This record gives sequence, C-alpha cells and structure tokens, in this order.
Amino acid sequence: MLCKLREINKRTGMVRNMCYDYWPLEVNTPKIIEGDENGLSSITVIVTEEEKCEGYTKRLITLTDKGGHHRKITHFQVNKA
Repeated sequence: MLCKLREINKRTGMVRNMCYDYWPLEVNTPKIIEGDENGLSSITVIVTEEEKCEGYTKRLITLTDKGGHHRKITHFQVNKA
C-alpha cells in the first residue's frame, strides 16, 4: 500500500497524519519502538537500504524483537509532488 505521511484537506487546509513514521531517518541507524502495557514487545527498526526513485522512495527495513527474531520488509513511500 502506498500512502502519504500527511495529507492536506483541500477544503479546510488542515493537515492530517495518515501514518506514523516508524522508521529511522538515517540508513543503518537503529530506532527502538518501545512496547506497551497491552503486551506489545519492543522492536528495533533499521533501514538497511534506501533508494530514491521517481515519485517514490523504496526502503529495505529489518525489524528485530527482544528475542532476536528478524523480519525483513520492503517499504514504499510516495514522495511529495
């Protein structure tokens, strides 16, 4: 799914957050997302690659939980027009 982080309502001009930017801004710099009281575990998020393409950015992200289990995902972000 592709979406913008924030959208502007053309009628009111109000900015609305569409999704949380959970990834770090720098490649190979870890970002820790803390767990919560509902049992959600902490995870470490690392962008391992980032490629700027025409109209979007592609990121390869590794998620690691407290137990050391890894999951690799490909993330696409629509660039501002």
